[in-house]
Amino acid sequence: MYKSVRKNNAADCIVKLCCAISFVFQLLCDLISFSFDYAANFALFLNVYILFAVIIAYFFVNGINKHFLAFSFFVCFFIFLLGQKFFVVLQGGSYDRFLTFSALTLRVKEYFSFVNLLYFSLLSCFAGYVLFKPRFCKERKTGSAKKNELKNMRKLLRVLYVITFVCAFVMQWTIFKAKKDLSYTDSYLVNVDVNTVIKIGNYLFTGIAFLYLASAPKKKEMLWILFSFLFVKGFIQLFTGRRALLAQVLLFIVWYFVCYFKYDKKKFTLKHFALLFVFALLLIVLFYAVEALRGGHGVGGVSLLKMIEKFFTSTGGSDSTIANIIRHKSEFPRRGVVYLFNPLYEALFDNVLTRKIIAVITGTDAGSVAQGLEYLNRHDSFSHWLSYIVNPELYLNGYGMGSSYISEVYFAFGTVGVVIFGLILGACIRRCNNLRYVNGVYAKAFVMLFVYNVFVLPRGGVFSAATELLYLLAAMVLVKILCFIIYPAKHYSYGGKYERVP
Repeated sequence: MYKSVRKNNAADCIVKLCCAISFVFQLLCDLISFSFDYAANFALFLNVYILFAVIIAYFFVNGINKHFLAFSFFVCFFIFLLGQKFFVVLQGGSYDRFLTFSALTLRVKEYFSFVNLLYFSLLSCFAGYVLFKPRFCKERKTGSAKKNELKNMRKLLRVLYVITFVCAFVMQWTIFKAKKDLSYTDSYLVNVDVNTVIKIGNYLFTGIAFLYLASAPKKKEMLWILFSFLFVKGFIQLFTGRRALLAQVLLFIVWYFVCYFKYDKKKFTLKHFALLFVFALLLIVLFYAVEALRGGHGVGGVSLLKMIEKFFTSTGGSDSTIANIIRHKSEFPRRGVVYLFNPLYEALFDNVLTRKIIAVITGTDAGSVAQGLEYLNRHDSFSHWLSYIVNPELYLNGYGMGSSYISEVYFAFGTVGVVIFGLILGACIRRCNNLRYVNGVYAKAFVMLFVYNVFVLPRGGVFSAATELLYLLAAMVLVKILCFIIYPAKHYSYGGKYERVP
């Protein structure tokens, strides 16, 4: 065992040394690139992938199961921001030409800024994760009184979960039937009318599910929650073209399993990696099959390698948002900070309840609007404005570029802001890596919300989960009130320190 520890320590030191060499190389290239040379840019392009390979090697050396959350985040970073360009260059394409949504070739100076943004966002996040050493709370035994409180809470959450699950299923199934014959982009232009009560139940569903999972359910109950959650939030979405949502739920479930069954304390072997790799390949095949069936053409006749290549080239492309914000940032009507924090404003002042109250008071319909000019005039959405500025015709036909946390933070605070945000993000991922060391049902639910959204952060906005956070808070208030009404003789403090953790 002593030899094994020494071997791992030596490998860890080698990986960190390679990371340091990559960083020094990046700085040297930056220093000699004052003339913005094309060859230097290509060297910087290669260095991004070298850094990514070093980061993945770090998790292999130290155990993927011990760092599953961070490992998954960096894999998603590659899929959404690095994968497409990797295969394009392998096929002989250009590293500085972006084809997602609208063709764009960056000038040499612009690409220099782009590749440094990618590199330092990747490095700063990894540095924040490695350097941050959180103080984990020890697991404490649960007293009989607390066990009874949790038991009563689970009874209430069980009822609320069933109700909200039915609402979520009805709403998602209604949307699926309305949009199943439409392409993913065309469906943005269609609003589906759903009963208000069903909508409210659907919005509360995710928050109730996280609270239920945080209340330390038994194994069978936990499996039932996760399976039903996967069905509504993942599989139904897959058949409307939103395959990233299925992958998001699956990664969340694997992370929860690692925490619940304490897999992080076990040794991660090549056998486990092989199983993980096969699972990823099967998922890619599933994605290809669904897209082929939705497109009306056959599934056969395509090699596995081609499926993998198509997956990365079609799923990636969020790097185009970074490239286009470098080119078009001066064309936005307002400052970048406005668009960065807009989701928080929308969650507080343009949610379903607020719109309903405004409609009652003013007598006007303040309902939501589909993608288009009316949406642009009402909302300061970064992704919508970027898509409209880059190609108004495509945007008005229902297409869009999406977003990326790097492009949003860069637009608001520049390159320094991207580095600082990366350090904070890495530290947050490290703190939330293991659910067992988070005390309190409500605190666990907040961590679950963060984890659930961190996987899609490379292709999403910084505060894109603001509305989900609002619904989680609403679910917490609802549970607190109902517990007080149903069990008035007891005082409940589910945010305390002594609950049994999964």
